[in-house]
Amino acid sequence: MIRNNITPPCFLGPDGRKADSGFCHSWFLRVMKCLFVLLVAGMASGVWGQSIDKKKDYQEFQCGDARVFVEGWGRFENARALVTVSNRGRDTKLWLHSVDFIGGECWMDSSNRREIVIQAYCGGSGCGKKSFGIIEPDTLRISLVPVISAGGRQNVDAAEEILGKDIEGVSEVINWANIRE
Repeated sequence: MIRNNITPPCFLGPDGRKADSGFCHSWFLRVMKCLFVLLVAGMASGVWGQSIDKKKDYQEFQCGDARVFVEGWGRFENARALVTVSNRGRDTKLWLHSVDFIGGECWMDSSNRREIVIQAYCGGSGCGKKSFGIIEPDTLRISLVPVISAGGRQNVDAAEEILGKDIEGVSEVINWANIRE
């Protein structure tokens, strides 16, 4: 005997008896429409796109014994960047959010010590481009974190104080927004 609580709706009509093919067809179409709407809404919002490979490019360089790897995902306010610095089997990771432009280089400070300088900023008209992060390659200590803000806040004065010299910016800044298309 067919029971309502374990039988798929396609086999039962509205009155609980075996359904005709027209009822099964309309039920199937309703389910497929719902699934299609969910799929389109999820793709439009980027919900599933974040877990799929969105990384299109990266930057990698050496600073003394430290290896630096910069990568990014997402778009606009959902954009993320990860800076990983590895040295002697240890890692430091710096996550940044809402990053459209990022780049890094190995610089010498005024005392001739190596410093990893990261320049990162958002792409809006109110975003300041003088936003820096500084990581010591030997100790992996993060001395300064970039300020990613649409308010135009910048931390170039703090970066210059840590490095002991005037700075303009890194020579290669990657535009994540262009390579994520």
